[in-house]
Amino acid sequence: MPEEANPLDIRIDRSARQRKDVLEDIEEMKQSIKARGIINPITVRKTESGEYVLVAGERRLTAALALGLPKVPIRLFENLSHQEAELIELEENIKRKELHWRDQVKAIGRIHALFVAKDRDWLVEQTAYEIGIHRRQMSKIIYVFKAIDDKHIASAEGIEQAYNTLQRLAERKAENVVNDIIAEGANLFGNATAAPPPVPQPNASPEPKPSSPSTPETSVLPLIAEKPSPQSSPQSSPPPPSGPIIQANFHEWIKTYSGPKFSFIHCDFPYGNYRGYESRGVMSVLETEEFYDNTTSVYWNLLDSLLNNLDRVMSYSAHMVFWFNMNFYTETVARMRKIGLMVHDHPLVWHKTNGGGGIGVAPGSAGSHPHRTYDTALIAVRGNRPLVRTFYNSYAAPTVANKIHPSQKPEPMLRYFFQMFVDETTNMLDPTCGSGASLRAAEDLGAKSVLGLELDTNYVQTANAKTLQARLLRQAGKTSSS
Repeated sequence: MPEEANPLDIRIDRSARQRKDVLEDIEEMKQSIKARGIINPITVRKTESGEYVLVAGERRLTAALALGLPKVPIRLFENLSHQEAELIELEENIKRKELHWRDQVKAIGRIHALFVAKDRDWLVEQTAYEIGIHRRQMSKIIYVFKAIDDKHIASAEGIEQAYNTLQRLAERKAENVVNDIIAEGANLFGNATAAPPPVPQPNASPEPKPSSPSTPETSVLPLIAEKPSPQSSPQSSPPPPSGPIIQANFHEWIKTYSGPKFSFIHCDFPYGNYRGYESRGVMSVLETEEFYDNTTSVYWNLLDSLLNNLDRVMSYSAHMVFWFNMNFYTETVARMRKIGLMVHDHPLVWHKTNGGGGIGVAPGSAGSHPHRTYDTALIAVRGNRPLVRTFYNSYAAPTVANKIHPSQKPEPMLRYFFQMFVDETTNMLDPTCGSGASLRAAEDLGAKSVLGLELDTNYVQTANAKTLQARLLRQAGKTSSS
C-alpha cells in the first residue's frame, strides 16, 4: 500500500517545473477521481526538513485539492521501480514544447503501454486523464502510435494529418474488402447488372451450336486475356495482350463487362480540343482525325456509354477524373449528377507551361479569342470514398515532346493529380487510354491493378511496350520519365 499525505502538505515548486501556469482544466479529472479514486499515487520527493515536494501528478493533486480530499496516495521518488521512473520521465518529456510530434506520439504510446502493463483493464481514457490530454485526442494518438512507422505517414506534418491519412487508408481498404465480397457473390450467384440468360420457350427445340461461326460473338473481356485454344483460328480469337492495355471498342466492351469493379476511373475521351491548333510541335486537326473521329458527337456517345453502364464498371465507392472541354462543362456535370455522382464544383487544371506545345488552342478566330493554354478535368465521386491525401487542384507542366498518341498527357502531371486518388488499394480503369500514360502514372503510385482499353491496335502495342519498359525500370529502382 502506498503512503498517504494531506494534499495541503505537498508543495508545488513552480520554478522547477516545465508547466509554469496553474492548472484550471481539471473537471474531467475530478469526475474520474469521484468515480474511481486516485488510482496512481502522486509522486513526491522528501526534503531534508521532511517537506513533500511534487515530482509528478500535478493534475491529480490539483483535483484532490479542489475536491477537498483529506488524504491522497503518494509514492516517494526514491522508492520507484524502473518502470515507474520511466513513466515519470516520459510524462515530463511530453510537456516539452519543442518535442517533435513523432516523439510525442511515441512517448505517449509508451506511457499507455506502461499503464496497461500494470493493469490489464486499463483504458485509453484513463491514460488521457492521467497526463491531461482530451480523450478524443488521446484516441487519435494511440491510433497513430500503432502505425507510427507506416510509409503512408512518413511525410505527415502533425498528429492530425497522420491520423487522417491512416483513417482514409483504412476506409479504402475496407471498401476493397466489400468489393471483393461483392465480386465473389457475383461469381457465385450471377451479376445483377449482366443480361439475364434467355428463357426457354415452350415446345421450342434448342438451336444447334454452330461448329465454326463466321463472326465471333461479343464476349466479356477479362482483365487478363485468355490464351487462344489450339483449335481456334486467328480470326476468331485475338492474341493475348502483352500488357495491361487491351484492344477493344469501349461501347461494346462496357455492355457486357461483368468483372471486378473499379475504384478509380480515368477518362480522356476525344472532345475536339485539337481544333484550332497550328502545328507547332503538336499534331494538327488533320493529323488527329487521321486516327480518330475527333468530333463532339464522339464525346457525347462515349459519355452516354459510360454513364448508362456505370454500374458495370464503377465500385459503389469510387473516384473519377474526367477530362473535358469547357464548352461542355454544364451539360457534362448535369448528366453526371443526374445519375447520382457527386461532382466537385472546381475542376483540376493543367496549365501548359509551353503554351500547349507552341501557341496553345485558339477556340475560334485567332483575332478574337485568346489562346487557351490549359486543360480541365472534373472530379466525380461515388459513395463516400476518401482521398488518399489532398493536393492543389492545379499543376503546371509542359506538354509531351515526343508523343506516341495525339492526346497524350504528361505523366508527371497525371502522377501529381493521381496522388489524391491512387494507392495500393486502387483498381483503375481507363476506357480510352491511348498512350497508356495514365496507367503508368497509377502504377508508379502503387495501384493494385490497372486496365486500359484502346481502339487502335498500333497504339495498344506501343503503349503496352512503353508500360512494360516502365515496369522494368521501376523494378530496377530507376525513375521512369515521360
